[in-house]
Amino acid sequence: SAWLRASIAAGTWMDEADYEVDGDVSTNGQHGPRKGREAALHGSAPIFAGTHVLLHGKFQAPHPPRAQLVQLLELGGATVVQSTVALQNAIIKHGSARAIAVCDAKDATRELVTRCASLAAPVVCPKWLMDSISYCQALGCDDYRVDASPTGLTAGEGKGGAADASLCR
Repeated sequence: SAWLRASIAAGTWMDEADYEVDGDVSTNGQHGPRKGREAALHGSAPIFAGTHVLLHGKFQAPHPPRAQLVQLLELGGATVVQSTVALQNAIIKHGSARAIAVCDAKDATRELVTRCASLAAPVVCPKWLMDSISYCQALGCDDYRVDASPTGLTAGEGKGGAADASLCR
């Protein structure tokens, strides 16, 4: 709001860079907003370009609602699919397309995890999406995976880490 007030007072749009946040609580100092703005100015591909994403679950608080997750993914260049069959079809149709499932651990099933594993599509918690946006790069999946274990379904806590989109196919 400081940028807007300064722009109104000056009668012209002020330079955004002077008013940008450096990141959120977990990514402070990573300059995600600046990276995103500069990438858009240079015509770079969005961070999820070429990625097909299955959203699975209810996505209740503390996660953003499903509609907002869809919007974030699509603004980031992803194609959101509605089922594992649609995810499989996208992989077949696009060959080298990356595929990933974003799922709240409490909504995950062994069937989902197993089916996605057969498609080489990691199942990750919603924090992967939010951290990737904060870092302005598709992060690796290992720290965010939702896995079927002998004792039940577990989810990574998300540690940020280096970008490695190859981990997400």
